[in-house]
Amino acid sequence: MPLLALIILSPFALADGNISVNGTNIAPTLINTRTPTGMLNLSINLTGGVGTNITAINITIAGNSTPANISAIEVRNSTGHVIGSNNTNFSSSQFSIYFGTYLEITRATNKTIQIVFNISNIARSATTVSANITNTSFTSVGTTDNITFDATSYQTTSSEIRNAHANISLTPHAVDTSTINQTIRF
Repeated sequence: MPLLALIILSPFALADGNISVNGTNIAPTLINTRTPTGMLNLSINLTGGVGTNITAINITIAGNSTPANISAIEVRNSTGHVIGSNNTNFSSSQFSIYFGTYLEITRATNKTIQIVFNISNIARSATTVSANITNTSFTSVGTTDNITFDATSYQTTSSEIRNAHANISLTPHAVDTSTINQTIRF
């Protein structure tokens, strides 16, 4: 009888299922430094089984940018709350993001998550970056979970890195050109 109680109280320990992942590219054409930017939305659904827990997701950086241009990659839930992140590793384009608590997927609690890039303030402008995941990118507690994508992989379109932060200083502090409704363009 104690074994039966364990199964009832802990259904995810023995539950395997079919996890379906659908992705939507949300990468912008231009991506600014020092600004968290959404790159990919993922909808994760479970069919069969009772549920499973996702423990990590692996994300590959693609494009001609170096990993040092990325200061962090975050995974956010549907409300925008960060549920996992990894700071840059400077040497590899592979990022493993582990969730502090499992990302629980059940038939009643399908999940939508967003992959967000934070571009470093020292990133080289005019380079491109994109995110790529495959069906082997997810790690789950159930070793026999079947993870399928509706495509072989999801790769976002390339975003060009720009440092569009502007600073301006006018000297003297009062500018008078004796013109009504003047506009100063830079």
